[in-house]
Amino acid sequence: MYEIWLVTLCWSLSFPLARILVAELDPLWITTFRFLIGGSALLVLSTFGRSRKVDIKRSWKLVLFLAIFEFFLTYFLYLTSIMYLPASKVAAMTLSTPVVILILDSALKGKFPALKIAVPFALAIVGTIILYDPTSHVHARGQLIGFATILLSNLSFAIASVIMRRRVGSSAIRITGIAQVFAGAMALITCLVWKGLPGSMPVSHWAILIYLSIVATGIGFWFWNRSVNKLGPLYPGLISNLKAPIAAVLSVLLLGEVVSILNWVGIVFLVISASFAHTTIERLPAKDHLSNQGISE
Repeated sequence: MYEIWLVTLCWSLSFPLARILVAELDPLWITTFRFLIGGSALLVLSTFGRSRKVDIKRSWKLVLFLAIFEFFLTYFLYLTSIMYLPASKVAAMTLSTPVVILILDSALKGKFPALKIAVPFALAIVGTIILYDPTSHVHARGQLIGFATILLSNLSFAIASVIMRRRVGSSAIRITGIAQVFAGAMALITCLVWKGLPGSMPVSHWAILIYLSIVATGIGFWFWNRSVNKLGPLYPGLISNLKAPIAAVLSVLLLGEVVSILNWVGIVFLVISASFAHTTIERLPAKDHLSNQGISE
């Protein structure tokens, strides 16, 4: 059980640290380093578990799809949003991911259990409206870009969860690691073509990048997988929702962010919304179980 609490704390810390890092390093380069290094670390750790070997020839479409949607697009858009929004708000907004998963899955099946969708959706909308306050930011346009990109990030993750994640099975941890390395390679190629080489950074920022890569990605995803295997997906999913309030506290301590009472109300609405959505998703028939974990910042 201790693993899920460590993962939640680890991923909560990632939000303020990512906010610090994007001031020095382009989001595409962060994505490159995080997934090339973190995915490699995860593959090494996967050798200590019982995950099956992955047949790349048979699984390359799945790996490529996850690399594009669950990691490359999701994380790049998340980092873009954190350039414009306080880390506490980005952490809270990632909790709308399970709601997006629930709606998208229902849409693809043509089934809309009204109450089961309406409650978390309404709570998520109220929480988002409360958090969206252009007057709290210097530039209203920046606030809009920040919210738009984090919602697109959630949608990208939801697409991967609904369409592909249910097919992963017992080789999940290795497929995740391979997909992360692929995502890092995509980001690297994009950087070299579009951005050029990164500039120099302080040692402290390299330390943050190593933390996000090895600890938050490699060790974090490994602990998450162990938690789900031991406890099932519901309990870890509910505990991980606490990353939003924990990230808000850490953002106040590390970044000096001001989290108003109104913002705390919005965070609470999103935590409750995500908890409803997690519970609904995990009550689906076994064949329809999905990955409902949001951004692992």
